[in-house]
Amino acid sequence: MRYIFVLFLIIFIKNNLIFAQNDVQIPDSTLKRLAKDMCECFNERNTDGTINEKAPKPNKDKLQLCFGFVILKYTSELPASAMENQSVSEELGRKVAPFLMKDCPKFLLFAIDENQEKKVEEPKNPFVVYEGTFQKVETKNYTFITIKNDAGKIDKFLWLNTFKNDILFIDNPKSMKGKKIRISTTEIDNIYDSKTKKYISFKEIKEIEEVK
Repeated sequence: MRYIFVLFLIIFIKNNLIFAQNDVQIPDSTLKRLAKDMCECFNERNTDGTINEKAPKPNKDKLQLCFGFVILKYTSELPASAMENQSVSEELGRKVAPFLMKDCPKFLLFAIDENQEKKVEEPKNPFVVYEGTFQKVETKNYTFITIKNDAGKIDKFLWLNTFKNDILFIDNPKSMKGKKIRISTTEIDNIYDSKTKKYISFKEIKEIEEVK
């Protein structure tokens, strides 16, 4: 039996709640009990049976173990396919997640740490670099710098914010005519273009340097 509950809990944290195509109908009262039992499973009990509030937050293995435990415990109240169908178990995980977020402080601590780690691991968009001969600064709906590459193709790049060496194209852009430059760019999406009445993407200029 494959449980990928942890992945979907993290997705829930990042994107609030994503609904799957499989509509698993389970009463909130049952989901609350599942979340309660999972939360108790995260805690190590004292010798007298009481919950040890100082127990460490759960790790991914513990979450998977506890999720499996509650599915087995509530088999009679869950869809028969929850034990074997991956998409159904995924949807079940999504539905339990909000109750864990609300009522289980130990899970919330785990979730916050996981979300922060995911953000650290996400790579920044790398610059895409283009080279060519400077042609002109062109202003229509937006301002662009255009170049001609070695193959003769004209490319234009969006001048949206300040960038390194932008002064060369502010004071006297004509002095750069015919000079070879290297442009570092990033892709930006969903910029509204009033001429076409569409949202389009541009290559935004982040840095320009002259190629000697």
